[in-house]
Amino acid sequence: MGFLEAVQRWVGQSQEQLGPSVEIRVRESPDGRRKRAIWVEIEGHGRGGQLTVWESGETEIEVYGDESMEPVIQRYEVAESPRRIEGLLDELLSTVSSD
Repeated sequence: MGFLEAVQRWVGQSQEQLGPSVEIRVRESPDGRRKRAIWVEIEGHGRGGQLTVWESGETEIEVYGDESMEPVIQRYEVAESPRRIEGLLDELLSTVSSD
């Protein structure tokens, strides 16, 4: 399983477990791009965040605070495995959906 497939699997599994106060949106890069990517946006409890994952394993995670769109967390890393991508998505969901 590749990095982008790990994102799709995580989203499919997580959406079934989420309550109405958390929303997940997914966008993919258009076909034909040299370097494909997928973006996962999560919103809940007045906060939002986004994880961008490129097929190379590069990631960028951003979390935004209440009402301001200034990132309170912004981090770049290269994931070593699809499991790490799932861990980053779990971290983003936990941060955004906590009370």
